[in-house]
Amino acid sequence: MSKDRIRHHYEQRLHPDTPGFEAGDWSDRDAQIARFTAMTKHVDLAGKRLLDIGCGVGDLVDHLREGAIECDYLGIDLLETVISEAHRRHPDASFLVGDVFDPTMTLPHVPDVIFASGIFNLDVGNNRAFLPAALGRLTSLTTETLVFNLLHARMSKSAQSDYCIYWDPNDVRALLSPGRVEIVDDYLPNDFTVIFRK
Repeated sequence: MSKDRIRHHYEQRLHPDTPGFEAGDWSDRDAQIARFTAMTKHVDLAGKRLLDIGCGVGDLVDHLREGAIECDYLGIDLLETVISEAHRRHPDASFLVGDVFDPTMTLPHVPDVIFASGIFNLDVGNNRAFLPAALGRLTSLTTETLVFNLLHARMSKSAQSDYCIYWDPNDVRALLSPGRVEIVDDYLPNDFTVIFRK
């Protein structure tokens, strides 16, 4: 994973008045909400410890509050500048800077549920090799459920962004075992959500 590539892509998008979906390079607010809804409606988060990996400026916090979903939220991101902005926008939420894929990193608590929205979309040069190892790491960190989304390979080549990576859901399903895997792909044409229950 290229942290420099990630830093360059996202930090140039970050400004105090930039909407969260733009800072996170989502197409628009409605698409961001559709992704969050696909993630939250299939998992019971009430009272759970939720780790939001690649939390960006913390827009998921707003989504949880608007849906009256009460959980123990912790957002984590690689970039110090992004977490600083998340703190500014959500001063009463918990965030930290860190790399969960660093095996030496320890979390303040073991999450029941992990969300990872969009963290595998940017082409950093080794996505195909990185994803299997990343999923192994994330499933080992959670006690119950891992939920993440990916860009869908059904998009025509002409509609795909040249700096993103697209996936076939069946290929991703094969990376997750043993456990129960649910694929949700009925909310946006260019996206799908994977729910892995241990």
